[in-house]
Amino acid sequence: MVGLRICFNGTDTNILKKLLRGIDFNKYDFDINYFESYELNMPEDWDYLSDVDEITSEQAKNRILKVDEKCAAPEFLELFVRPKNTNRRDVVTYQEFLYSNYVMSIIIIDHRNIEICCKNENWLSKIYNNITFLKGVVDFQTVIMIEKITNEAILKCFRPKGTINIYDRK
Repeated sequence: MVGLRICFNGTDTNILKKLLRGIDFNKYDFDINYFESYELNMPEDWDYLSDVDEITSEQAKNRILKVDEKCAAPEFLELFVRPKNTNRRDVVTYQEFLYSNYVMSIIIIDHRNIEICCKNENWLSKIYNNITFLKGVVDFQTVIMIEKITNEAILKCFRPKGTINIYDRK
């Protein structure tokens, strides 16, 4: 398994915290390439950010993994996870992701469609197991384990029509 496609109905206060529960990110940095949320009680410094470079890795980890309030309910998100002391880089395609230091890519589209690519199969298994435990709490509509991703798949929230997604078969 190299990826997951997750779709659910309704809203959730912090779906990422629930999905990523049990994964130790202490040796990793979070790079947010895009973030957009429409929550009424988002912290001011995160609401409609146009310059995501201002969000540090520690801020992102805190808001996504630790805060219990409705603080990290992104409508759109491009999050990349890499080992500490490695360099941030721009990634657009799955092939670029494979050749980068990034270990995980999480793309959220319309807050309830989540695409995860991951080089660590144990992390994907943990996320899948978390989904199993959340089935009575979150109304999952689609949970697909992805065994192969086309190199040309686009890892972005906004993609031109006709581009390849991580779950497309070529």
